[in-house]
Amino acid sequence: MSRKSQFSEYINHVVNVVSGSEEGVIRRNDMLPYRPFDDKVPDSFSGYCYCLVSLRDRQSTYIGQTMNLRKRLHRHNEGIGGVQTSDPALRPWALMAYVCGFECHRRELLDFEYAWKNERGYRRAHSPNDVASLAPVIVDRYRQQGRNHLKCVQTALIGN
Repeated sequence: MSRKSQFSEYINHVVNVVSGSEEGVIRRNDMLPYRPFDDKVPDSFSGYCYCLVSLRDRQSTYIGQTMNLRKRLHRHNEGIGGVQTSDPALRPWALMAYVCGFECHRRELLDFEYAWKNERGYRRAHSPNDVASLAPVIVDRYRQQGRNHLKCVQTALIGN
């Protein structure tokens, strides 16, 4: 009997979630020993809603949307990504979670960003983990409406 590697377990999990045979969120940190910034950030132009956390002030989070996640994260870390992320005392920013599958549907992307920010305020989610964990809740609501094309990827959890 061969022993499964951590990588093969992770790939099996991803395939099962993407194929629909397993419910849930693709959680990289559950199975891989890498730091969030070791992960390759997607570089397609399909549209992403994302959550960032400041690596200097772990209570500072930012929710945004973009068509190109890699370029946008780079701009946030240069201080030209947005007013809330431009403060040098908060940089660098790390990717906590993102939702993909919008396939360039700009209105749906903006609606999802609004829902994520609204849910953060409604639930008074302050910790980065709490803010990131709201994305799968919203994705589930979309699925209940028959919109099964969105996938949530959580890239990190912040320890206490």
